[in-house]
Amino acid sequence: MSQMKRPLSERWNRDLEVIASLHGFTLKRLINEGKFGKLCVARKDCYAYLREQGWSYPEIGGLFNRDHTTVLYALEPEERQRAKNERAMKAYWRKRGIAA
Repeated sequence: MSQMKRPLSERWNRDLEVIASLHGFTLKRLINEGKFGKLCVARKDCYAYLREQGWSYPEIGGLFNRDHTTVLYALEPEERQRAKNERAMKAYWRKRGIAA
C-alpha cells in the first residue's frame, strides 16, 4: 500500500490543531494513536475538513498513517447523506418548475 504524502500548509495544520483541541486531543495524538471512540470521532472531523479542502482519500490516509479505505469508510455515511439531500433539493425545485 503506497500512501500519497501531501505537505500540510500552516493554515491546514493550524485548523487541524483546532479541530483536535476541540475534542481534547493534539493533532500528533490523532495521527499516532489507536482506535478508541472519541479519538475516532476527532479524526473523522479532521478527515471531513481535509476533504472539504480538496484532499483525496489517499492523501488524507497518508497524513494520518491510515489506508485510504479507512478514510473512505469513516466519511461514507456523511457523504451519502449529503448526496441524498442534494437529490431531494433538486427534485423539490424540479417539481416547482425551477431549474436547479
